[in-house]
Amino acid sequence: MDLAVFDPQGAGGRLRAAGVLLRAKRRGAGGPDTRRRDTGGGRTPAPLRSAPGVGGPVEFHTFRRAEPAFARPQPRGIDGDPVGPGLRLTTEVRPGALTLRLPARKR
Repeated sequence: MDLAVFDPQGAGGRLRAAGVLLRAKRRGAGGPDTRRRDTGGGRTPAPLRSAPGVGGPVEFHTFRRAEPAFARPQPRGIDGDPVGPGLRLTTEVRPGALTLRLPARKR
């Protein structure tokens, strides 16, 4: 799963974040650097490059499990549905848990 962390800090930071997102959109999903690194058996998000570098206004990560924790309660949602504010949100990807069925190709 992909995770984007936003920390724009001021008007200039918001403009830089918008630039990062526009460049990411042109390059396809996954942010400015589409190379994926999986560390710790997929349990630790591996940072990918942001502009300029990790720690910029937007950071991109790929993970199988993430548990962000917050100092103050934050609004949270699951599949677009609000679940109420909280201090933590655990997200996990289970490979193979979802089966997709597509219509047959037309000949």
